[in-house]
Amino acid sequence: MTTLNFSSQTAYYDLAKMFQFFLASLKITVSLFTEDDNSVTGVVDELDLVENAPSKEECITSLIKEMKNYAEDFYNEFEFWSLAPNRKNHIIYVLKILTSTEQELRESIECQNGKS
Repeated sequence: MTTLNFSSQTAYYDLAKMFQFFLASLKITVSLFTEDDNSVTGVVDELDLVENAPSKEECITSLIKEMKNYAEDFYNEFEFWSLAPNRKNHIIYVLKILTSTEQELRESIECQNGKS
């Protein structure tokens, strides 16, 4: 039988690893819409963020930048945003965005065709 050691340093390290694993598995859903002018509008379903760009790739890049801006604003004004009924559920996504690189965010995005 293995005995678990819960010294504060060990517990912190284990919890941090578990948290990183959890955040890495969290997916972000983007609904994509092709507009009449053939531009692409993307909506981050979990965060209600919208961007439009000439192509899908440019739209995704714009959405990642917007997600980073939103997460930073949320973090800097946490007491305000965390109490907003329509925003408090964003906390887990904000943590993911703040702790992810642009490439990691790009890999966690799941695109789907939007429905009008």
